[in-house]
Amino acid sequence: IAYNEANRLKELTKDIVDVAKMESGSVSLNKEIIDLNELTKEVYTEMEELVKEKNLDFSVNVSPDLPYELTGDEVRIKQILINLLNNAVKYTNEGSIDMIVHCDKTDNDDKINMIFDISDTGIGIKKDSIPYLFTAFKRVDEEKNRYIEGTGLGLSIVKQFVDLMGGKISVNSVYTKGSTFIIEIPQQIASDNAI
Repeated sequence: IAYNEANRLKELTKDIVDVAKMESGSVSLNKEIIDLNELTKEVYTEMEELVKEKNLDFSVNVSPDLPYELTGDEVRIKQILINLLNNAVKYTNEGSIDMIVHCDKTDNDDKINMIFDISDTGIGIKKDSIPYLFTAFKRVDEEKNRYIEGTGLGLSIVKQFVDLMGGKISVNSVYTKGSTFIIEIPQQIASDNAI
């Protein structure tokens, strides 16, 4: 219990620091080579235990035609994915969590639009709550979700990081059936070799 509480406190502190940095305009993106294969493996490994604890199925499917290496901010992309997957696990009591990684070509041969689809079979989101999802400290459907821990910061941080990278995030949800978050982030291709 103490370990879990320490982790929660660490995550909360990190979220608050991220929000403060973004509000002061002091967040900058790193440009580094991203090994997409390693990135998806690390995300899977980090989430695997948490998903198993709730007896959920978990899959990560990566399109085989993705470039092997990209140039971007690996830490921020990983933070976005972990945050969304954590939410999916938090709000799903049975069924599955799935992440699909694919891309769209752009007019520029050196760039692609990276797309991450994160789906769950959880409690879903009411249609009228969707516009408030990315508002800091706002938790939707609080009465129903009162036993689920959270600060209401996670999705706000995700949205700000996605915006900072010139991307976009959208959500499709059916209340009581599940949700799919779609993240699109433009990325520079570092290696044309397929993943």
